[in-house]
Amino acid sequence: MSIENIEIIFDSFCRKVLRNRLIDYRRNEAYRRAWEVELDDIQVKQILEEEYQNDEYFVNKLYGLEIKDEELYFLLTALSEQDQLIILLSYFLGFSDAEISTKLNVPRRTITYKRHRILGELRKRGEQIE
Repeated sequence: MSIENIEIIFDSFCRKVLRNRLIDYRRNEAYRRAWEVELDDIQVKQILEEEYQNDEYFVNKLYGLEIKDEELYFLLTALSEQDQLIILLSYFLGFSDAEISTKLNVPRRTITYKRHRILGELRKRGEQIE
């Protein structure tokens, strides 16, 4: 085999890899757009009010939950609304990932992935504050 043939074969291989990667990316984006739902304040408040309308801790701080630690409150308010809701439902109200995914109409794996990503962000921001 000559060097020219090897270069042609390698070029063809690289093009196929890039084309297939682009196809995977577009397919993944289409799947995400089909399953992810944007949340608005009304939906967030409705979910919390349905579950915890008679709860003694239901006061008006962050989505109706009182957070006494100022640093934690600062960290949570820096997150997006959906990220705040995932953390609040998971850690403050004890919802499982499956329950959160049902409430938000999002796949469970997405909730698990986002929760781990959010915790990493909170750790980094918390270390920066200290």
